[in-house]
Order: sequence, then structure tokens, then C-alpha cells
Amino acid sequence: RAVQENKMFLGQETLWMLDMSEQCMGAGHRMWVLGLGIPLVVLLYVCLPVAVGVVLFRYRHQLTDGWVQTHFGFLYVHYRPEYYLWEVVTIMQTLAVVVTSATANYIGVYNQALLLNIVLVVIFSMLVLCKPNASPGVQLLNYASVGVQLLTTYAALSFVSASQSTEAIASMRGDDGAASAAVRSFELYKNIMGVFVLIANAAFIVGLVLMLLSTLPSAFWQGWRWHAMKARCLAACGWRSTPAQSVAHTSSRLSARSASYNSV
Repeated sequence: RAVQENKMFLGQETLWMLDMSEQCMGAGHRMWVLGLGIPLVVLLYVCLPVAVGVVLFRYRHQLTDGWVQTHFGFLYVHYRPEYYLWEVVTIMQTLAVVVTSATANYIGVYNQALLLNIVLVVIFSMLVLCKPNASPGVQLLNYASVGVQLLTTYAALSFVSASQSTEAIASMRGDDGAASAAVRSFELYKNIMGVFVLIANAAFIVGLVLMLLSTLPSAFWQGWRWHAMKARCLAACGWRSTPAQSVAHTSSRLSARSASYNSV
């Protein structure tokens, strides 16, 4: 992916933007691509989904057994029983997004954003039609995640399209006033759309944090409120504990508890 995304053409040479002294697919670069890059791609996106699918299909009739859940439950317990193989689908969806995001230098930025939009629409449609997650909250979170990604890629697609339209207007009319007005309109559009995308992503992050906090047990919040109230009361009384005082207080409590047990 680094070879495809981070290269820049200079004359007849193709240089790696992360290291301008390195020529793409040169001797040293080819060694890393063939020796590390391609094997990792094959391992993660070919061997891994095949292995997951084979293991889950083998134990498809024992998915409720304790031993199977202990060893392989993380692959399927968060999905509905009829979609126990959905983890394989998730891996292939990730592969489609990665491959699409690495095609800009071959098909152009506009076509790349368009293709990525199509991939995300397909993923979103699969989520809506299948509803694979066992938890409604997680399912809703998946909707929001793909929806925010789709909004972001649509904004990128519109940026490229609007930029090309602005350049076309400036070149056809040859009017400096029209060109400057088109540029100002494009800058205003970018700012408005950028703020909208930022708000959408921030709302998703806040919703994710709130959902994670809501999963904590009520005992955690009760204990947290109790300790916070206790600390405020002690602070109001002007008492500050030191490590020595904490150790002495703990020791006295343990001694009192031991004495009560002995008396019983």
C-alpha cells in the first residue's frame, strides 16, 4: 500500500515520498515489498479469513459448547447465530476498503473516491439487510460508523468535483472576476462541508464514549460516587491523607475486623 499511495513521479523515476532517496521498486524497496509486504497481505487477507471460516464451519454445531466458546467465542459470540461466519465477511470488507484506498495513483483521486463510496454503500446495505450483530446497540454503532465514513468520502468526492468545476469555469471564461468568484465559492463550500464532516465525526466519537460508559455496571458508578463524596467531605474538613496515615488506617481496620472474628 505504501508503494501505491506514497510515490511521486519525477521525470522517468518514481520516488517514494516518505524517503525521496529511495526509488520505488528499486533493489532495496523491492526486497521489502516482495519479502514483507506481499506475504503479509496474503497472510492477513487470504490465509486468515480462510482459517477463520474453516474453524467456525467445523464447530458450527458446537458453538454453544463451553470449550468452543472459550477458544473461539471471540469470533462469533457478538453475532447472531445464523451469522456466525460474519467475521469472515468483515475481513473481506476491510480488504475491499484497503484495496480501494490504494488505487489513487492508477485511477485518479476522483474515481478512487467514487469507488470507495460504492464499497461503503455495499457494506452499509449488507448491514441493513442482514443485521448480523446480536446487540442492537452494536448494530446501531455499526450503522453510525459506516455512515460517517460514507459522509466523509462523499465530502472528499464533492471537493474533487467542485475543484474541477472551478478550474473549468476559470479556463473557459478567461475572466479574472468570474474565476475569483468561483474560487471564493469553492472555499466557502469547503469550509461549510468541512465543519459538517467534523461535527459528524465528533458526534460519533461522543456517542461511542457514552455507549461504552453505559455498559459499565451500576456498582461501579455507585462506588465512584461514594468515593467522590467521601473525598469531598474529607477535603471540607481539612484532612489530607499521607501514605503513612493510609497504611495506619488500613492496619487499624484489619485489626478491628480480626478482633471481631476472634470474638465470634
